Amino acid sequence: MRTDRITLAVTAAEVAECRGLGLRLAYLAYRLSPSGLLLRSSALGQISGGVMVIMGGAPPFADAAVLAEAIAAECTAGHCEGVYLDFDERTPAAQRLIETLAPRLAGRGAVLYTNPALDTGGVTVLSSSEVTGGSFALYVRSLTERFGERTALEIVPLCMDFTLPSAGQGDAITQERLAELLDSGLMSYYSRDLAAKYFTWQSPEGMTHFVLYDDAYTIREKLETAEREGAREFFLPYTRLRGELPEILGV
Repeated sequence: MRTDRITLAVTAAEVAECRGLGLRLAYLAYRLSPSGLLLRSSALGQISGGVMVIMGGAPPFADAAVLAEAIAAECTAGHCEGVYLDFDERTPAAQRLIETLAPRLAGRGAVLYTNPALDTGGVTVLSSSEVTGGSFALYVRSLTERFGERTALEIVPLCMDFTLPSAGQGDAITQERLAELLDSGLMSYYSRDLAAKYFTWQSPEGMTHFVLYDDAYTIREKLETAEREGAREFFLPYTRLRGELPEILGV
């Protein structure tokens, strides 16, 4: 797995401990005020390189040109290679900001990332890796067929519990609960189609549960499969994967 394609999403408080890992960082440290100001976490110190992550949404009445210039200026000041607009939904304000910001960043040699719902054709599209049915490889292939070289993947580790028979809706469970179930002696299996592990268990009420989860091995498999299917970049959450990171990277 080419580590130069991996970006590690970190909070402002995690930046210092991640500087020596040799991976590009994505800073979960920005948001936009209701009046249209770019806000930066006070815990984020000086940065050099990486990706700005702006969370939340676009203020409906903000001046897109002014806001885009402020974001581009912050990107340049931090020598960042890109900006990820991690917005919850597509709105007219988000559309205006994307269309205004994308050419400004391109002129500075930086990339604009959005989720698929906000794709305007001129951005790198960051899709979730969360697949609970079908084929993970075919899912990634469908993305690369749609977005081509603009395809990036946000690795979202699975940890889901489905009550059988399932209508496709599972409940997220904690890592602590997962460890508790595995420590009880349950047999775990690997699904090549989903690039994830799974097991079943019986509740005291007699209900059968199906648990689908990721660990270091399956995350590595997802990365390698997605790379083979043409995905260009990968974002990994440091908070969730800090313990598994050495195994994932093979170091």
